[in-house]
Amino acid sequence: AKYTPKGGQIEVALRVEGSLAVIEVRDSGVGIAPGMLDSIFELFAQVPGTLDRAQGGLGIGLTLDEVLEQSNGGAVGRPHVARALIARGVVHDFRDAFMRYLGNAGAAFVPKARLSVEDAIAIAHEAGGLAIWAHPGEGGRRERLEPLVAAGLDGLEVRHPSHSGEDVKRFQALAEYFGLVQSGGSDWHGSSEGPRRLGNMNVPIEWLERQDEKVAALTAPSGEA
Repeated sequence: AKYTPKGGQIEVALRVEGSLAVIEVRDSGVGIAPGMLDSIFELFAQVPGTLDRAQGGLGIGLTLDEVLEQSNGGAVGRPHVARALIARGVVHDFRDAFMRYLGNAGAAFVPKARLSVEDAIAIAHEAGGLAIWAHPGEGGRRERLEPLVAAGLDGLEVRHPSHSGEDVKRFQALAEYFGLVQSGGSDWHGSSEGPRRLGNMNVPIEWLERQDEKVAALTAPSGEA
């Protein structure tokens, strides 16, 4: 009841119309202007005033269209929100955007819904992809890897800007021991500065070929793998 003031009322009514059960919800909140009723369920439709700080917003007025413009039709993430904030002049740069709004302590931070490891791996496989532990870092140890492998993990990110030479050697050994595919990447999020730049990680073609083989085996009809 975000838009219903303290002490307001919310009523839920149920009635039968022929073979249908009709549920009506009514509250004593700010309401919706009659002129918006025909369009409130359209994609990206917004009722004027709903971004007002007094109703729990941040007073920025950033729209989904502005964020989608930054994603160029790709999957949307916090970096795209940061770019939209920069384009609006709300923040100076990525660091400012994450410090003030998007980071774990930011005013607009929303925690992600968490999946179990088993569910996440199953979703990746159902989509025809591989489940790979990304940049495990110091936590990438045998005792942590064993239950993931048992759950169906396919691979391990070996090369990453945050991994030391010793990390790389350890992950390669673990991948070979458990029969996992190896992967690597720059973890580039669009920034033109810092160590995580597009193309700075050299990934052997053999690793990519092994990933393709693994995908083919997972997606092959039963009995053909």
